[in-house]
This record gives sequence, structure tokens and C-alpha cells, in this order.
Amino acid sequence: MSMKRWRPQLIALAILLAFVGFSASYVRYFVRARTHSVIIFFVPGASPELLSLAQARDPNRQLSALGNADSMAFVETQATDRLTGDAAALASFLATGEPTPSGRLSLRYDGKPADTLLYQAQRSGRAVGIISTGSITSPGVAAFYAHQPDASVSATIANQLLDSTRIDLIFGGGREIFTSEKKAGHRDLEQEAQKLDYTMIFDRSGLETFPA
Repeated sequence: MSMKRWRPQLIALAILLAFVGFSASYVRYFVRARTHSVIIFFVPGASPELLSLAQARDPNRQLSALGNADSMAFVETQATDRLTGDAAALASFLATGEPTPSGRLSLRYDGKPADTLLYQAQRSGRAVGIISTGSITSPGVAAFYAHQPDASVSATIANQLLDSTRIDLIFGGGREIFTSEKKAGHRDLEQEAQKLDYTMIFDRSGLETFPA
């Protein structure tokens, strides 16, 4: 009699546990948002020692949240050909994962272009963008989309930005490079960008009225 009395309760408990397990699996594999983008921040000069010092000087800062990042790397460069301190070579190493000669943008030692993270992401079907507080033709940014032997020639870097890439979003400075090309009678890069369906925004009001 005792077993018969508990049998309905056991069956109900089993059904409840099965439902909970099914619900948890459904939420985990079908409902919970999955990672669909990769955002990379490059912070020159950052190091574990620097973060620890900042935390010690200002205990109210919650820098410990950085420990919860899905992926975080500190890169220390050691090279024999002035890689350390060479912005182009260092940025190219970060963009390609390969050591490159000094002063060049994402070019191997044999002169051939090295594959960059930006182009790998595009081939994988991801949308790509670059955002910089400085010029979009600076070595730290250009290494991800440009390949050339002299990183100081900003005009040809700007040309490559439109000729060899289709970046979905570009935020940053350096408009003077575009206008100087037009003044020199070479190319009207701003007009070409508009023909490629880029929306040109040059001030805060334009950004605030952008429909995206």
C-alpha cells in the first residue's frame, strides 16, 4: 500500500525533473544570446602591472571586471629589427600574427602581403568596422587593411581603404588626407566613398541625425 501511495508522487517528480532539464537545455541552446561579434581593443602600454598599480592607487575603481573578459591578451614584443617602438611593425604583428619588417604595413619579409584579421573576418561572413580616436590612416589602424612598404605615406593608405576593402563602418579622423588628395589633383576620395554607399559624417550634428 505504501509503494502504491508514493508511485504517483514519484512519477510527478520524474516528469517535473524532465521538464526542468528540457527547459534548461532549450534556454541554453536556443534562447540564450550567442556570441555573434568580436570587438578588439588595442591599448598600447597596458600591462598587468599597470592595471594593478591603478587599482592600488584608486581602490574605488572596479578594474577587477577585466578578469571576466572572455579573451584578453598582453603582448610583449622582443625583436631584433626595431619592432619594439615601431608602430607599423607592431600593429602589423597584431593584425597578422606574423613578425614583419620595420616601417611596413602587413608585408612579410619576402614582400608578399600577409593576411590580416580584418580580411579573415570578412571571409567568414562577419561585418567589420574600424574605430579610432586618431587618423584612420595611422599605422595602428591601417595595418589591418593596407599592405605597403612605407607606412608613412598616408595618401596611398587612404587609396587602399577604398580600393581593396569594403569595411562596413569607419569612424575616425584623417579627413585632411582625403581633402589633400583632391587639392593635389589626384583623386576625390570623398566622392568615391559616397559612390561606394558610405555615408560621410564630419561633425556631431551629422552623427546625431544619422538614421542608424
